[in-house]
Order: sequence, then C-alpha cells, then structure tokens
Amino acid sequence: MKTFEFGSVKLYLILFRKVSNVKELREKLLKNELDCALIKAELIYDPIQIAIAGSKAILFIDYSKMVTKTLYTEILFNLSTSKNITQSLKTFGVNDNDENMILAHFGDSVSLDRLIDNVSGEQVDWNQLNDIRKLDDINRCYNIKKQESIATHTLDSILTRIATKHLD
Repeated sequence: MKTFEFGSVKLYLILFRKVSNVKELREKLLKNELDCALIKAELIYDPIQIAIAGSKAILFIDYSKMVTKTLYTEILFNLSTSKNITQSLKTFGVNDNDENMILAHFGDSVSLDRLIDNVSGEQVDWNQLNDIRKLDDINRCYNIKKQESIATHTLDSILTRIATKHLD
C-alpha cells in the first residue's frame, strides 16, 4: 500500500493482482456503492502519477474547477492526456476482463478496509508493478516517442503531461 497526504486528506493506493470480480466491482462503482477509483494497473508507470492526478482533483474541488462529476472520475480524467472525459475513463478505468488493478481511495483506514473486503484478488507489493505495467501501452497513451524516451526518463515525461494538461 502507498499513502499520500494532501493536508488533512489521505490518498491510499493498493495494487491488486488476480482479481476475479472486476465486473462486479465496476457495477458497484457505477451505482456509487464504492468510494474509490479502480485504475488499470498496466497503464501506470509509478504510483506518483496517481498521486499527482489525485492532488489536482483535490485542488479542482477546492476551486470549483472539476471537469467530471466525482473526485474519482477526476483522477482518471487527470491521468489521461485526452480532454475527452469518456475516453479518459475508458482508457484508465478497469475493464470487466482485467485481472490487475489499482484501488485509489481518499479517506481513512476503516473505510479503506471496507473497500478491500469487496475485492476478490491478491493485494501485492508495489515492486510487482514492474511486471504488470506495459511500457509500450504507456508510451502510446502519453504519446512518448522513442527519441523522447531516450533523452528523458519516462516518469518525467508522464508527470509533465499530467501536470500541464489544463494549461492551454
């Protein structure tokens, strides 16, 4: 588990493998029965990119600048370079057939434990993200060309795109 603090707000990130009930979790999420984001783990290079997207979501709520309807869809939207909400949610949100995912939750350990109880899967250490992530797909999502990946660290390229998405 990774924890990031934004003032008095905590963001918990948990990496899961071998999740067998993603379809059920997505249905609960769509019915607002789960207070979290379920993120496609293959497209995450490092958990800090979710922390940056989450930080932006908190700021946008504070300044009434949210683009989407909820805190958690705002995280998915902020992870994407696209300004198309639907495309962002489809790209970074889990699909029914995904087995690996990241659960992102703002709250406390009690509410987090309740969410974890809903997941039929294996909570794993973050070092396993190296085996899960798909670098070619990440580079495609963030439009990182070969020359850029040679000259700059991939994480730097990703974080720059996330941080500057709303600046135009």
